[in-house]
Formats: sequence, structure tokens, C-alpha cells
Amino acid sequence: SRPIDGQALQQAVEQGNYAEFRKLTYPFEEPVRKRVGRWIQRYPEIEAQLGQRFDLADIVEEVFLNAFQRYDEHPREVPFGDWLENLIDPSVKLLSEDTGEELANISFARSAIEAEK
Repeated sequence: SRPIDGQALQQAVEQGNYAEFRKLTYPFEEPVRKRVGRWIQRYPEIEAQLGQRFDLADIVEEVFLNAFQRYDEHPREVPFGDWLENLIDPSVKLLSEDTGEELANISFARSAIEAEK
């Protein structure tokens, strides 16, 4: 339900600037983190992998990576936060099935964010 600068997000996506995209979506990070924490409780086999294959922050980053990659699919009549919530389940499942490629993408994304600081 938070306001978001859709034009700035679109521009960040068009420029391939994930660090800027994350900066603009930072107000959604904590709510997404809380939601992911509750969401994975639905999947005990995935929850058991926390701290071993990946952690909660990895899942949260995966949600935002998916949002960045799929931003053009975001229906503008759907609030951005609601749309992010819809990306949680596919993100959780993708990470649970991934052999390492997605974790490498997450690591690369975090590096890009750190380089912008």
C-alpha cells in the first residue's frame, strides 16, 4: 500500500540498473522479509534448507530479482506490494529447486548494489 515511483522503476529497469531498482523498492524490503518468513512455513522441506543452502535474505533478494526481471508484466492496476507478494511463491520454489545458478545471480545482484554504495 506504499506509494512507489513507477516511472523511476520503469527507467531503472530499462537501464538495467538493478541497484537503483532496489533503492527505489527499499521501503518494501521489510514487509517482504516478514511475508517470506511466514510463507516458507508452508513448505517444511524448504524451511529445513534455511541456513544450509540459502537464508531468508536470499529468498527476499530473489523476490526483488524476479520483480526486476518481470517488471513489464506488472499490471499497473495492481498495487506494487501486492504484486511483489505474488512473486514470493515462485521465488521460494525456484530457490528450493535451484542447483546454484539462482544463488549466483543473487550474489551478483548484491555485488551490484554494494558497488553503487
